[in-house]
This record gives sequence, C-alpha cells and structure tokens, in this order.
Amino acid sequence: MIHSPINPLLAQFLAEAEELLEGIGAQIMVLETRPGEPAAMNELFRLVHTMKGNSGLFDLPAMTRVLHAAEDLLDKVRQGKLALTRDHVDTLLAAMDFVSGMCAQLATRGEVGAQAAHEVHDGAAAALAQGLRALSGEGGQEDVAVQAAPPPEQGIDVPAEAMAAAARHGGALHFLRYQPEEDCFFRGDDPFHTARHTPQVVWQRIIGARALPALGELDPYRCLLGFEMLSAAPLAEIEAHFRYAMDRVALCPLTPAAADDGLDRAVLAEALAAQRRIVALTDDAPWRAARLSAAGAVIANLAALCGDPAPDLPEACAAALAGNSDALLAIIDRLASPAPSAAPVAAAAAAPAPADDPVDAVSPHPSNARSLRVDQGKIDRLMGLIGEMVVARNALPFLAQRAEKVYGNRDMAREIKSQHAVINRVTEEMQDAIMRIRMMPVSVVFQRFPRLVRDVSRKLGKDVELVLEGEDTEADKAIIEALADPLIHILRNSLDHGFETPAERRANGKPATGRLTIRAHQEGDRILLDITDDGRGIDPVRIRTKAVEKGLVDAATAEAMDDAAAIQLIFAAGFSTAEAISDLSGRGVGMDAVRSAIEALHGDVALSSTTGSGTHLRLTLPLSMAVTRVLVLEAAGQLFAMPVDMVIETTRLSTSEIRGIKTERTILRRDRILPIRELNDLLGIPRPARIDDDGEQSLLVARLGENVVALVVDGFRETLDVIQKPLTGVLAGIPAYSGATLMGDGAVLLVLNPRMLL
Repeated sequence: MIHSPINPLLAQFLAEAEELLEGIGAQIMVLETRPGEPAAMNELFRLVHTMKGNSGLFDLPAMTRVLHAAEDLLDKVRQGKLALTRDHVDTLLAAMDFVSGMCAQLATRGEVGAQAAHEVHDGAAAALAQGLRALSGEGGQEDVAVQAAPPPEQGIDVPAEAMAAAARHGGALHFLRYQPEEDCFFRGDDPFHTARHTPQVVWQRIIGARALPALGELDPYRCLLGFEMLSAAPLAEIEAHFRYAMDRVALCPLTPAAADDGLDRAVLAEALAAQRRIVALTDDAPWRAARLSAAGAVIANLAALCGDPAPDLPEACAAALAGNSDALLAIIDRLASPAPSAAPVAAAAAAPAPADDPVDAVSPHPSNARSLRVDQGKIDRLMGLIGEMVVARNALPFLAQRAEKVYGNRDMAREIKSQHAVINRVTEEMQDAIMRIRMMPVSVVFQRFPRLVRDVSRKLGKDVELVLEGEDTEADKAIIEALADPLIHILRNSLDHGFETPAERRANGKPATGRLTIRAHQEGDRILLDITDDGRGIDPVRIRTKAVEKGLVDAATAEAMDDAAAIQLIFAAGFSTAEAISDLSGRGVGMDAVRSAIEALHGDVALSSTTGSGTHLRLTLPLSMAVTRVLVLEAAGQLFAMPVDMVIETTRLSTSEIRGIKTERTILRRDRILPIRELNDLLGIPRPARIDDDGEQSLLVARLGENVVALVVDGFRETLDVIQKPLTGVLAGIPAYSGATLMGDGAVLLVLNPRMLL
C-alpha cells in the first residue's frame, strides 16, 4: 500500500511490478514441478525481461542488476544450456523477494530512496547477482565494468584515432565500447542520447554491431549500431552514467606511458612540414585560394589523427585566405609538437554481442481485450453514489403511498409507481455494472499459496502437493482481499498439524506426498471455498484433553461432547495442540483468527474431520459486501433487517406446534427439531411476540453455519437492497447489529447480526 504522495510514473511502475512479480512467482512454481514446459519458461523469461526493462526507467541500479542476472540465468535454461534445478528455483525466488522488498520500500516512501538506502541494496544485490551468475556457470563473476586489457590477439585494437587522442590528452583515460541491445527502443532506451552525454568525452565514433541487412530487410526499430569513445571522467562517474546498461559496456583503462603512441611521428612530421611550406608561400598565383583550401583539408585530417579537434582551424583558414597565415601556421606547429604518449593497449573484451533471440516486451499471447487502470478510490466513490441512488429509489414507493392515502391522488401515485419502475431498472443495471467492476477472481489470492506451501512444507520436512481448483471464481474485491490472511492461517495450520512426514505416511499406507486441495465455486449469491487435506485428521480425544488442560472447558463438559462438537474447540481463543511455540504455531491464535475474520465478512466456517484420513474446511462467504439484500422484520412496533442470505424460509407457526424439550421450546420442521427464539427477548424488549386471531405467529427459519434456528417475530415487511454502513460511537460496541441503512422514508434501519444475536 502506498502511504505517501507518489510520482504517477512511479505509481504505475509499482502497480505493474506487483503484477509482474506475481506472475513470475507463479511461473517459477510451475517450472519447479514441470521443468521442461517451454510455455512456462518463455513466459517467465518474458516477465523478468519486462521487469528489468521497467526498472531501468528509475534510479534503481540494484534492482536492475539482480533482474539482469536472473534474466541471463533463465536465458541459458531457455536455450537448453542449463537444466533447471531446485537451487536455481531457490535463488530465483530469493532474487524476486529482494525485488519485491525494494518495491515495497518505494511504495512506502513514495520516491526513489536516498544514497544510504542504495548502498544497503547494492550489497544485497551484488550477493544475489553473484549467486545467480555462479548457478548459470559463469563462475560467480558478475559483469565487470572495467576489465584487464587482454593480449592484442584476444581483443580488438584501440583505433589509431583514439590512441592519438589519448596521446594528446596525456592523462588517464578509459576506452569504452557501448553496444546497446537490439530491442532497446521498445524499453524506452535512447542509446544515442546515452552515448552523446557520456561525461568528459575526448573522442568517439559510431560502429556497426554486425553486417547490415539489405535495405528492404532493414528493421528501423532495431538498434544495429554501437559506440566507441574515450572518456577522461573518473571510473565512478562513468559507471554511474551507464548504470542501467553496464552489461552492454566494455571499458579499458589507457594509462600514459613513454612508449610509442602508435603514430609514425616521422611521417607525421614530414606531412606537417610539407603543409607548412605550402601555407608559408607568399606568391599571388591564381590558384592560391585553392592551394590554401587543400592544405586546410590536409591539416584537418592530420589534426584528427593526432586527436586534436582543432576548433580554431576554420577561422585560421579563412584568415589565411584573407592574407594572414599566422594562425594556420600556429596550428601546424602545435600539431608537430611532441606530446605524452599512451601505451598501445588492446581494447577490452568486446561488449556482449546482440542476443540471437531477442525477446519483445510484448506478450506472445496478444489479446484484443483492453483494460483501464482505475484508482480504487474512484470505484468506492461510485459505490457510495449508487448507494445514495438506491436510498432515493426506495423512497418512491413511500411517496406513491403518501400521494394516494394522504392526498387522495391516485393518478399521481400511479405516475410515481411508473417512474419508479424505470428508475429501479436503471439503478439495478448501474449497480450490477459497478459490482462487476469490483469483482476479482480468487486466483489473485490463490497465486501466492504455491510458494507458501512449498517453503513451509520444506521447512517442516514434509512433501505436500497443492491443488488449486476454480481459480476463475469471482467475488467482490473486498472479499477477495480479506480472504488472504484467513487462508494463510488455514494452510499453515494444515501443513504444521495436519500432514504427516513422508516416513509416517508410508508407514500408514499412504503416498509419501500429501495432497492439499483448495477449491472455489459459486452457489447462488455465495462463494464457497473448500480446503481439504489427506493428512492425519483431527483427533477429538486429543482436542478434549488439550481443551481441559488450557481451561477452555471443564472435564465433564468435554466428556459429554460428541466428536463433531469436540473438534470445533480448535476455534476457541487460545487453543493450540502444539507442544512448543514456533514461528508457525503454538500461540493459539490461528483458527480463532480465521473464524473471526470470516464472520466479519458475514461468512461461515464449517469443519469436519476423520482421524487418519484428513480434514475438510468449508468457508461460505457472500459474493459482495457492498450491497446487501435484507428482509425487513417487525418487533414490538420497531423495524429491523435480516440479511436474506441467512433466511431459509418464512412461515406461520401455530402455538399448538410448539414442543418443550427440557427447558427449551422447539418445533419439528422438515424432519428436523429446531430451537425457537423470540426476537423481542433477544433484543431485550419486554413484550411477548404478537399472536394473531388464529393463534399463529410469524416464524423465520435462519441458517447459522451448520445450525438452523427458528426466530419468532411480530411480522414481515418488504425486501430491500441496501448499502450497509458500519455503526459508530457507542453503537459500535453492540455486537447484535452488523450495521445500519436508510429506508425510503428516511428512517434508520438497523441490520441484525444473527451470529451474535443467536
């Protein structure tokens, strides 16, 4: 989450980086189980390649360094030069964790960090990059910016022009060869701009990276040129300038020496002397101007050979044509003067050759679908507006009723009802459209679990296979995002307590590898998540013993519980069967936190288990929390709302049907004995429930997880689609209500929370 104002470009980078990193993690998990799958390998390489290119837009050399090393490793695997191993996977995951951590810090700060932060990242980046390169068979050596000059036969000789410039300069220089990647334009690189702005350039030229194709086959969007140059800047300044392309640059230091500088001084002196004699002639021959122009051209070539740009040469030639040759003669004398020479040094190893198989930053699976990134706040604003529209729509039936009954105008009431039908249709369509915008697939949450299961199971010494089903099932964004923590608790608990070690499983006649399945599907307006494992199951005897030890229940109560009720004790606050506290379990907050989180989402948790066979956990959640359909109830002259998704049926109850079991009032309904509760009693209203002239009462049958309860009310009203608002102030501490909304006539309607009320 971004906590401070942030540059829009950086915000877009972070949003895309989050998606890329999620995709990278998912593809790595696929390749760990199916190393030879080319589609996953190509997709992983593309994602890392794109991430590396995006990071180059900002001052993030550490991130770029790690991503480039990862890309090189993946490229070798992709080309079949390396086989992907578990060590490769571990190191790649560690590298992506590093990149993810940097992105999280950027999001928190809202800007690229200070120098101190860079230095911290640089050390970690260097270690990760070295590890990746060691695994790729490069001996752990990262791309070195400055390389020792190889023997002349191993490299390319430094051009004579460059040597002449080095000789004229006389100080320490660096020879650079910069070879951009062919597809650099697609990542927003401008290699020409980068080369031109190299600090303290003494000499430079453009070279061809390879033989150019025929004009008809030339692709203007691929960079086929390179750059050679001499720079007098310090090494640190050069590295800072090329920090995003250092892997495409080779450098070689040129140090002053008394040795020959590579120029034939005798020939040079002779040529300069000849030009001096020509310029010094004072005759008025008709060809004098042409003679001086030719001499000026020769002097310009000799100056270039000496590495002297001679910026004053054009003016000196013009003055000579006007009759004053002193300036031109001074230039010749300057070029003829001896200068400190630079030892002839072979160039550094050539810059990496262009990739044989460049990868576009465009997905190999193009799609015609278009998407638009919209800030979450704007969607929330739309939901707020549609909520106000729903309230306004609900007011129209009250207005029609008032027009007819109070003012006696039936025609007006009929017109209002007609317009209400139109507004109702438009409102429902708008509400549905906005709800669809907020819908997200559960894969957004599921995709982080393969890594979690892999790491935790390996830490515990267990082999567990994770199976994900129904990843395209959709629910509201708020539901999907809130599911992450409860599901993580469930998975960690299952891995720690539910699964046996491979040796134990084999001894019990099971496969050494356990199976953990998460399945999502939709039923009506609810989303169901089934988490199933084939582990050891939950031992009810052990649960009872631990519950008594921790004082959660007394021994008599525990003994009276059946097995199904006993295993529900794992949801009690403070319950844990772990013998010692670890970073995975033992603190007694796991399953209690799960139930609390799911109930906060107006959902239910159902647990079943068979000792020795495994455990099944079902989470039932609404598709959306933004709009709630409620049934309006009447109790003691007041109106309350009950969520429709918890209502099984509404009916009439004859008092003669009520039966007493011990101290409880019950009713037999559909071959099931249901306990009876009166809403007035639950709300603390000292008034009995209304009984009509036929001796019947209004009865609502509600579902509370696996339990069913009959609730007696005074009456039923209409059903409404409402936008619930959380209660604030002193009302926020009353658990019997989940929120409040407005009715069409402006009255406040409290929404009941049956789980807490019953």
